Amino acid sequence: YQWGEEGLSQGRVVGITDGSGRRYALRYERIAPDATAARQTGKQDASASGVRKPSLHPLLQPDDGVRLVGVDCTFNPPDPSVVPGTAPRPQPLVRYRYDGAGNLAEVLGQDGTVLRRFGYDAWHRMTEHQARQGPRHRYVYED
Repeated sequence: YQWGEEGLSQGRVVGITDGSGRRYALRYERIAPDATAARQTGKQDASASGVRKPSLHPLLQPDDGVRLVGVDCTFNPPDPSVVPGTAPRPQPLVRYRYDGAGNLAEVLGQDGTVLRRFGYDAWHRMTEHQARQGPRHRYVYED
């Protein structure tokens, strides 16, 4: 594993090399300006609306709004199209999209097709999941 040392990647995994020598780069972007991503929903006061406010888990750090947005293969030794002595071109493998609250909303494949979709409640708990061309699964939590 390679760890980021500065900027948005600081303290995050930015590279992985697998047992076959393939190298992967993990791409990050800030999707919210600050720690507001995890607090976008549930802003109403419980006394005014009768709905309890979501609370952060005590072990979670404040949300910095940075998310993994993609994984690229940057080197693939078994690939016959790689010309020795030339710089390999990164090949996008997967991309991630997030909703306005910072939750993972979609996983996209190399060609941009949606592979998975997700839905969440006000407490950022997954309430639905759908694989490409598959059934939609819904989750209900007992509070």
